[in-house]
Formats: sequence, structure tokens, C-alpha cells
Amino acid sequence: MSPKMDHSNENRSHFLFKGNPMAAHRKPSPAVQKRRDAVHREVRKALMRSVSGFSPRYVLDVGTGYGTSVELLARRFGGVAGIWSMDASTEVIRAVREMLKKKGLAEMVFLKKGNAECMPFRSGHFDLVVSLLSLHHFANPSKAIREMRRVTSDQGRLIIADWKPTRSPITPHSVKDIPTQTFVKRQLKQLGWAAKLREGRYWYLAQASRKHSKDLQNR
Repeated sequence: MSPKMDHSNENRSHFLFKGNPMAAHRKPSPAVQKRRDAVHREVRKALMRSVSGFSPRYVLDVGTGYGTSVELLARRFGGVAGIWSMDASTEVIRAVREMLKKKGLAEMVFLKKGNAECMPFRSGHFDLVVSLLSLHHFANPSKAIREMRRVTSDQGRLIIADWKPTRSPITPHSVKDIPTQTFVKRQLKQLGWAAKLREGRYWYLAQASRKHSKDLQNR
């Protein structure tokens, strides 16, 4: 069962953006909110396609946010993999922990406060590292990608999804603040990995692994 976005919680007011508390945002119209929710559903479906048939032992969600990503990962891999989720906001961690308790998933997930640009995990520890619609929040996206790659095992997968920098009411942030799919692919290439892209109208998802890089080198 795919989790639903819960906009009744207070998580958004606790989000950090580029290392600072988020400025107050005007509540979007019901029509815009409906489209944004649809984007979130599309991205979660793309994630599930990207991990189909994959059996990681250790999973990391970077950017806890509303908690929908880690809930999805817990429902998919809980009981067979250790699952961590990390966010820079203490309040976000607290709220998501309560949400997971209510849904009976808290014992499947380790929630950790930490900075995406300097993660408190050893290199190569995770078989699957996921960051959904969070990269634009990080103060230094390039460094965050390097850190995500660092903590991913050589046999693992790194999946990064974000909004496209499209000028539209559907896109929740300024286009100048959103890393492009070209930027993400270039950063991964510099780290020795290549990425396969899935794209929607307002979003993209990059799935990277060492195998992809070898495949491209052998062509």
C-alpha cells in the first residue's frame, strides 16, 4: 500500500531549506495541491519500479520530510532490511517518529538527525540510498550527492529524484534553487557512476549504480 501525503501535519513548518528554516509559504489552491500530490505519487511509483527485484540489506532515505518515502521503504523492505532515514531537522524526526508509531512501523526504521553534506555513516554501508524530492533543499547539492555516493556500496543503487526546474505553480520552489537532471548525471559521472533517467512532466528520477557505468564503458 502506497502512503498518502498528509498535509494536515506540521512537518512543512519544520523543514530546512538550504540550511535555514523555511520561509512561510502561501497555501496552494486545492487544484495546485492536487497536482503536486499527483507528482509525489508518480515519483513513488517510479521508485518502486527502480527497486523491483532488488533485495538490499541496508537502506537509507536522505531527507525524511513528510515521512512518506521512509514509510514506503518500510512497507517494501521492512523485516528483511535495516532501514534508516535522515533529516537535518529535529522536529521533523520527532513528527515522523510519531507518525510511524501510529502506523505500526516505528520498529522497522531508525531515524537519525544528520546533514546530507556530512553523513554520520561509514563508507559503503548501504545497498540502497534514496533521496526523493529533497535535493533542492540541501545547502550544497553537489556535496550531498558525493556523500550519498560515499555511503552506497559498490554493488548498491543510488536513487535521486527531484522536481524539474519548471516555471509553473505546480513546482513548489524557484527554478534557480532546483538542480537539473543534467547536473545530477554530471555529478554522478564525476564520481565514476552513470545514471538511468525516468522522467515525468514535473519530475525526474536518476538511478545510478556501478553496473550502469561498466555497461556504458563497454559500449
